[in-house]
Amino acid sequence: MVETIEVETIEPVGEVLRALGVLAVARTIMSYNDDQELIEKVAVLQEYVELSRMFPGRDYGVVLRKAISEVVAEVQWALKCELIMSDVGRNRRNLLKTSRPLAANQGSLFAD
Repeated sequence: MVETIEVETIEPVGEVLRALGVLAVARTIMSYNDDQELIEKVAVLQEYVELSRMFPGRDYGVVLRKAISEVVAEVQWALKCELIMSDVGRNRRNLLKTSRPLAANQGSLFAD
């Protein structure tokens, strides 16, 4: 009986801690990215975290997990977009580096 009570009290605390970690990452991304979807999902998750603190006797586990999942999905999307844009920028720089000497050589071929 005591073990069941401990598990029930630990699980919501674990969900809230996980939510706080996800919120920290999401806020970092939001500081340089104006993603409206992420902003809205973070607001919902923050609301559930606050409700779970205000009413610790209520079970917010299901809604917290769902909200966490939605924020994580938005964070992953934002990070994937950032990686793609980083790759595009790197590829563009590499293309410019390789095309400048090529263009210079071509110019000299036609100058004669």
